[in-house]
Amino acid sequence: MLAKVIKIVAGAVILLAITALAIYNFRCNDEFFTMSLFNLFMLIISIGVAYFLVQRKIDERRYQDGQIKVIEAIIGDIQENMSSDILFNNWDDYLMKRRAINDKISVLKQVCCRYNSQLLKDVEYIENRFNQLKELYEDIDSKYTRKGIAVPPDHETNIRALADKIVSKAYSLWANSYAKN
Repeated sequence: MLAKVIKIVAGAVILLAITALAIYNFRCNDEFFTMSLFNLFMLIISIGVAYFLVQRKIDERRYQDGQIKVIEAIIGDIQENMSSDILFNNWDDYLMKRRAINDKISVLKQVCCRYNSQLLKDVEYIENRFNQLKELYEDIDSKYTRKGIAVPPDHETNIRALADKIVSKAYSLWANSYAKN
């Protein structure tokens, strides 16, 4: 609370000082608004170039931040929802979670295509492994869970291995995204 008051007071003092300096300079300097055409032209160009460069960097940063958030969401969803214990949960919940992860991978693919081909290859790797994971779940569902048969342990191991590959590549993609920043 005290820090907020100090910031407001400091801002007001600075604003008041700048205003007083501008008024003093306007009254005492007869050539305050006098500017040659060349100086005006250079001022406009420098402001335009500075704005363009800053805006472009902000846009790049926004895309990269969005990409990083989606990667983090994919990692969290895979770790939380796509483990072998889902075999013992409600299959409808799995389908909803799978669709959500698939949507995030699609968004990530759209965002990564703006940068370089290596990031896009990493996203395609994640997408391919996730498709393998979906096929494995569907195979397990049709062969075991719908028939009430216990799922063999090797299928659980395969699920865990595929999920770990996806998370590992997603972490690699996440690190590469931060390195690019």
